[in-house]
Amino acid sequence: TLWGAKGVVGKLFNCLEDWREVAEDVSGRALPCGHFLPEEQPEMTLAEVQTFLARHPMR
Repeated sequence: TLWGAKGVVGKLFNCLEDWREVAEDVSGRALPCGHFLPEEQPEMTLAEVQTFLARHPMR
């Protein structure tokens, strides 16, 4: 999961812990931006998604 460190999501929720209540393998982090990650931090968002996909190849 990804969220913006300056956005409302990270302030209202414990993103990783909340997802761990309903999923087994959870990873993620806050990026230095607000709510719209791809617009505010496009390179970082892309890098995080590419890293995630490389670790979880299609079955």
